[in-house]
Amino acid sequence: MTILLKNFLCVFFISLFIIYTANYILASELNDEIMVIKSSEFSTQERPGLKIKKGDLVWASPAVYHWPLAPLALSEQVIGQKIAHNENGMVKPSDPLLKLTKIALIAALTAGGDMGQLKTALIEGLEAGLTINEIKEVLIHTSAYAGFPRALNGLNAFIAVLDEREKAGLKDEYGPLASPVVMGKSRYEYGQDVLAKLRDPAFKPGPAGSPKPIGPVPRYETFTPIIETLLKEHIFADLFSRDVLDYESREIATVGVISNLKGANEQLRAHIGLALNQGVTAEQLKDIFQEMGPRLGQERADNALAVLRQVMESPKNNP
Repeated sequence: MTILLKNFLCVFFISLFIIYTANYILASELNDEIMVIKSSEFSTQERPGLKIKKGDLVWASPAVYHWPLAPLALSEQVIGQKIAHNENGMVKPSDPLLKLTKIALIAALTAGGDMGQLKTALIEGLEAGLTINEIKEVLIHTSAYAGFPRALNGLNAFIAVLDEREKAGLKDEYGPLASPVVMGKSRYEYGQDVLAKLRDPAFKPGPAGSPKPIGPVPRYETFTPIIETLLKEHIFADLFSRDVLDYESREIATVGVISNLKGANEQLRAHIGLALNQGVTAEQLKDIFQEMGPRLGQERADNALAVLRQVMESPKNNP
């Protein structure tokens, strides 16, 4: 009887613990690193005074074990970024480079077609402060470099993420739409001016019919003129003219896509150069590529870092 009673009590308390834990569970894991707090109030291990409450989102390293009945053991150094507590009780990264890193990751993972990892990056992008329209614009931008099938898959993944977040009671900011563009000249001329501006931010466009900016003429331009027209009109006129993203963000998105395309080092080298022209530093690019390693595979990150070194060692950057 005593043994039966002990067994009964053991089963009873285990069942009670499971039920209690299920009702008291810390978080619903939307992915490996971002969680939604479902109940109660907790502190971080490193900052006990920082309270995390029901409804908050937190970043957590996949390597950190989250014990549901103890204060949340969150590291404050997650994915190479610091986390900070804002007035709304959200735990959010405060590094200004974070948005650019998320743009690069979203673009790269869209190009690679890994929808699971992409959904994680999309959530991280929203929580880093990117608006819905900014992320949509990144996905649209990838179509020019990774193709429409990848871009459409990325947009569908984003729709699924937004649906899940809406069901969870999370509201994300849409942000402004792209402003109407008044080009005042042909799309080809406008795209030509945009590319000249990317190469030299001090460039001042002339009126319609101005002479073409002087520069090297690649052989593909004379061999297949239509590809040159499409490049200028579609990429540099149609896409870069959309002001939801600035030139810096678009070049980071471009670098992100191309860094995940094998055999495209020449193009990666060119766009790293354009990103540098727009004010992105070599150190920032290095940080972005290092953050990509765990997501894209170290081989892709190492390749991008090698190309960055080549750019920085070129005569242009070492007069």
